[in-house]
Amino acid sequence: SGHQSPSTGGSTAVFRIIGIQEIMKKPVLLIALLIIVIAYFAVPDKKVKLVFLTWDHEDTSHTITVNYLTDNNYQTTLVYYDTQARNGDTSKYRYQAYGSQRSYPGIKFTVHSTQLQDLNPERTYYFVVGDEDSGFSKERKFRTVPEQGPVRFISGGDAGVTKTFKRLAEIAADTEPHFAIIGGDIAYVNGQIKAQDKWKQLLDIWQQEMVTPAGFTIPLIAVIGNHEINRSKWRRIDKAPFYYILFKPNGDKTYFTRHLGDGAELFVLDTDHAYRSHGDQLDWMASEFQKYASSRFRFASYHVGLYPTFRDPDALEHKTLRRHWLPLFDSNHIDVAFENHEHTLKKTKRLFGNKVVQSEGTYYLGDGSWGQKPRVPNDHWYLDGVRSVNHVWSVVVDGDIASFKALTADGTDSDYSFSIETRQKKQPEG
Repeated sequence: SGHQSPSTGGSTAVFRIIGIQEIMKKPVLLIALLIIVIAYFAVPDKKVKLVFLTWDHEDTSHTITVNYLTDNNYQTTLVYYDTQARNGDTSKYRYQAYGSQRSYPGIKFTVHSTQLQDLNPERTYYFVVGDEDSGFSKERKFRTVPEQGPVRFISGGDAGVTKTFKRLAEIAADTEPHFAIIGGDIAYVNGQIKAQDKWKQLLDIWQQEMVTPAGFTIPLIAVIGNHEINRSKWRRIDKAPFYYILFKPNGDKTYFTRHLGDGAELFVLDTDHAYRSHGDQLDWMASEFQKYASSRFRFASYHVGLYPTFRDPDALEHKTLRRHWLPLFDSNHIDVAFENHEHTLKKTKRLFGNKVVQSEGTYYLGDGSWGQKPRVPNDHWYLDGVRSVNHVWSVVVDGDIASFKALTADGTDSDYSFSIETRQKKQPEG
């Protein structure tokens, strides 16, 4: 990706200038020329790296984690960055930060990660990554999430290396989001080492397409899903090796919080993949939900839905999630939950206590059809609308209002566009 083949005109010119007969009479010259040609074609463009942005920290306004892949185990991980463009000249960047490397047996690439801290909110930063041995990337730029003003993001799931995923990535990027969520089933390789090239292909699509019209690289929040998992009975990293080395979940936890500007929270959860939906994760949810009870908006993102559209809602996996999570969702006022796994587009009615309500409930949006073939959904009592179509959700949080739109390849579906008002505004002061 990004490597341009040399034109044949330059090589022809060499032969014309020197003369083919003269070259053939001088073996040393011939060998030297062959070495130059082989090197020109064989040596990879060191500036071409798979670069992607994540967060190790819940603070999205003052930190970012810069990641990139190398095909060799280079021991240095370095980011040069600045608030001004430096066109890749490493001597001109005002700041630099060293990071660390991660690898896993059988995976042929090394993941390099550097967390940048003490950044300013809503600020543009230009950066390059690499080292003297592997070379440095071309300059890219990112922006931190604003502390005040609108925060825009994309939520989708069930991606895979498909033309549809790429097309919807283009559409998503055009909305100028501050970040995007893939809600599980990311590269569709089931944690299999032999399929590792799929991850590189997916990240290459992300690197190319998930760039806003203004040129900002869009950070990725990755949720774990069933297609990240293999059948290993050993450590969690063995069950989901790519998820762990690419996205470095907090500690080894596959559930975490991200702050979104002024008073919005995103809770990323694990639907019984690396962690159980009860136990430690449930205790963490109870504590974390309560910690941010006064936030203007609370969103949750996870893979398997509490309210599915294709599968049977009375199947054990869905009943288990509702039993464990619904009491916490209801008592802590989760405003919107982004669900996936079903490969459809859905919007539920407002739900509370497993019943339809007029206020104070949760909307469940989904259902994970970013890149995979849509399924034919079933109708259920809790659905406000459902379609068999590829899509992503576009979300804008602006003060006391959060707005939602379903983006398909054919444009915005107005039937799935709506807004909600913060519940905190309705509470009396003091």
